[in-house]
Amino acid sequence: MLQMRVYSERTSAINGIITNVGEDAHPFVNNAGMFVADGMGGSAGVPILRFDERCFDEDTLSKMLCDYFSFNSAEDKEEFCAYSKENFSSLSNPVMKEFYRNPTGNILRLKKSGYVGSHVLGAVFAAMLIHLASSNNYSQLDVSSWKETVEKYKDSMFEQYKKVISVLGSEYARVSLDKIDYYGTTMAGVFFKENEDSVDAIFLNCGDSRSYVWDSNGFRQACDDQGRNGGMTSRFSLGKEVKVRISCEVRNYKKPCSLFCMTDGFYGVFGGKDGFHSTPLYMEGFLMNVLSTQSSIEDAASRLKSVFDTKGQIDDSNSMVMASFGYNTYEELKAAAKNRMDHINREYCLTSMPDDFLLVDYKKIVSDLQEASADSIKPLLKEAYKDEGVRSYCLTQIDQIANAAKYKQEIRRIDDKIAAVKESNGEIKKTLYVIVQQNFTDFEDIESVGQSIFTKWKNNVKGTSLEDARYYGREFSSDYHFRAKTIEGLGEELASLTNKIKEKTDSITINIEAPWVKAAEEETLAWVRTTKEELSESFRRLQDKLSNVVKYSKNLTEDREKWEQINSILMNDYLDKGGESSPQRIVDNWLKDAFVIEDAIIDTTIPSVRFAIIKLVKQYLENLEEIEQMDIERVQAVEIAARNYWEDNSCKDIHKLLRNDKCFGYNTLLKQQIMDTLDQNEDLTKYEKLSQMQSEVFERYLKLHLSETSEDKVFDVEKNGWM
Repeated sequence: MLQMRVYSERTSAINGIITNVGEDAHPFVNNAGMFVADGMGGSAGVPILRFDERCFDEDTLSKMLCDYFSFNSAEDKEEFCAYSKENFSSLSNPVMKEFYRNPTGNILRLKKSGYVGSHVLGAVFAAMLIHLASSNNYSQLDVSSWKETVEKYKDSMFEQYKKVISVLGSEYARVSLDKIDYYGTTMAGVFFKENEDSVDAIFLNCGDSRSYVWDSNGFRQACDDQGRNGGMTSRFSLGKEVKVRISCEVRNYKKPCSLFCMTDGFYGVFGGKDGFHSTPLYMEGFLMNVLSTQSSIEDAASRLKSVFDTKGQIDDSNSMVMASFGYNTYEELKAAAKNRMDHINREYCLTSMPDDFLLVDYKKIVSDLQEASADSIKPLLKEAYKDEGVRSYCLTQIDQIANAAKYKQEIRRIDDKIAAVKESNGEIKKTLYVIVQQNFTDFEDIESVGQSIFTKWKNNVKGTSLEDARYYGREFSSDYHFRAKTIEGLGEELASLTNKIKEKTDSITINIEAPWVKAAEEETLAWVRTTKEELSESFRRLQDKLSNVVKYSKNLTEDREKWEQINSILMNDYLDKGGESSPQRIVDNWLKDAFVIEDAIIDTTIPSVRFAIIKLVKQYLENLEEIEQMDIERVQAVEIAARNYWEDNSCKDIHKLLRNDKCFGYNTLLKQQIMDTLDQNEDLTKYEKLSQMQSEVFERYLKLHLSETSEDKVFDVEKNGWM
């Protein structure tokens, strides 16, 4: 197996002293596996940090860690101690030492907690690989036993990570920012087991560091990662919200093959000009070019490091590790890299492309040229908007593209107002349904007619002018029965008084005619006169009261008969027509024609109900008129928005529309004028072709490069780019 480690750490001069300030752990590789780890800095790190004093002495620190991991052999201890001293070497720098001893000085931003996260994870991963490589009969393990062993290491990784941080005695600042991520880091690692003709590999990933494979099927991403495309979704962290999800994917590759682990610093290193990230095609081409031109693997590592030191400083540090299987010598690997380079050139016709084909964003060049060239056709662009195809395109754009919000503010204001008026009409309809239910069709008397929907609606109608009127039908019925009982009671009282008068009169007549009571005649007659007068007055008052009740009762009875007759007609009509005269139909008929509303509601004998219905229906129809007017305003607002969009974007969009068959179908003369003017720009024509070719090449390459990742990852890259 051929191994290569490349580590480039960003440096900074503090008080004239060159100081390493990168956040990547030193990469590690042996016969059991390899890894890289990239500490999270920036806003995710803590700039104030202390270490235990013993950490500043290389020998003491390496011994502390070596004792913690309990290596069995002297060779293993020596290998780990060498790595540990290398990994934490920056702590021995006098500037760094002073900083971590006294982090309140003027160099607060020199280091962040990402250093702790990545370097501690580096120690943990290196110790695991050393233990695994030195285990008895490691090379003889069957695949199943090997997978079980790796699974145990993976499951214990995070706990070991936390314990080693404790061993170092690191102390982060007590800060109040919720976004702070204490000791955060990402990781890309792989455990491998070399067989006679193949290699078994288990890739581990956490965060946006990535692993790759190069074999006879090409150079491609070996497994998923959790960023950067859609945002970081996982990382090693001891923050308030621990986000650790180690993805684990098993692969098998035929020899010869090469595996790579890289931190995210390489994205910038292998990028093009002006922030253009090209695709992994440029990254592969760069790697293959180095491997095919250097005389040894050490020279290749040195060449890569020098490039990373020059181009990768902006991203702190950059780590890469490679393990190649099936190559007996570097010359064989070098020949394979040259063959791969030749294949790439043939497959994508790179030799016939400009030298900057993978380095420059042709789409941006085309966009800039289009905008510049469109200045010469601005008078024609105003005329172009009159074309129905162009206008339809602009209308579609303001509805679909994300950055069109500024054109739709007035449209949204009108839409909100229309929605509010429609909601008001909906409430009016519900109220009218309840009125009809309670005052026009006596559904309660018909068991076969369900009214649950009205029961729900009537409970939702509150705060309207119908509070006193909506249940008037039931109140009417109750009032009728109450008055009927009153009349009956008055009649009984009148009969009782009449009987009393008769009894007294009979008694007086008998007493007067009896000869043996003549002595009491004057007294009796006086009593009779008084009683008769009182009874007569009571009788008169009772007759007046009864007369009024009878008169009212007569009117009430006539209204009740009319009421029952109307309900009977409406109900029979409803049943005969299979529900065509339902409350919904009655209300809908009212709302269709304002001129018949006052005649239509004469069926109800309750004035307050009639007035309420008329008021509500008129309000409903007024709302409809308002909505109609706002619809006209909305059409005008949409037209203004589309025209404003065209004024802002016509310079770059016209080129796309000229290729659209739906545009300029009836105005070919204008189209030809525009095309003739634009064709005068030879550079634009040239770069439009190059941009199309670049897009096709990148799309073909990414399809292969992401062939072993999940659909989610492919979708992420398509949406956000491969970075």
